[in-house]
Amino acid sequence: MNLLKNHLKNFYELIRDEIFYLKDSCMDIVDWIRYRTTRRYHIVDTKLEPGYHELDTKILHANFEMLVDFVEIEKAWLNIWSDRSKYNNLSWFTRKFKKFRSPEDGIDYLNWEITETHEAQAKSAQEVLELYFWWKKIRPERKDPFELSQFNKHFPETLSIVLSNTITDEQKSCLALISKIEQEQYNEDTDMLVRLIKIRNSLWT
Repeated sequence: MNLLKNHLKNFYELIRDEIFYLKDSCMDIVDWIRYRTTRRYHIVDTKLEPGYHELDTKILHANFEMLVDFVEIEKAWLNIWSDRSKYNNLSWFTRKFKKFRSPEDGIDYLNWEITETHEAQAKSAQEVLELYFWWKKIRPERKDPFELSQFNKHFPETLSIVLSNTITDEQKSCLALISKIEQEQYNEDTDMLVRLIKIRNSLWT
């Protein structure tokens, strides 16, 4: 009887291992397809308009758009997963196939981390939230240097025509102000990008 039990046990384990092997093999095939079609995690969408962009611009946009996805997709999904009522309201198709995105849920989860988790995690969440808001709200509302300097007032004609002649001191001041504002905005971009890079080891879910 014991010998029969051992044979049955061994047979069961063999069948179980084969099933697990087939399941893993099928998942490998599914993942191979998904990672090249619907879930291309290796591709970064900069959200830049089609056209030529300098490398420094692409570096800035690529990194901050990854941060946006981190908040609105990964953190948002954690917020949904931790709230079973929200999770259960999602359709089966959304849970399995649709790329879930929710800025509100991402922000909710970060706020929860800031108030309810240990110091290091809370500090990281606070930094993520500040950088996210800067990129999504503050930076897009920055005034154009040409608008701030009242360029059209000082240069009613095209700049190329004006520069072919003598420009006034007022116009020189206008051009200097444009250069100053552009540099300040560029420095702000750089400072924020450095802050993002410094917390990259905490950007995981």
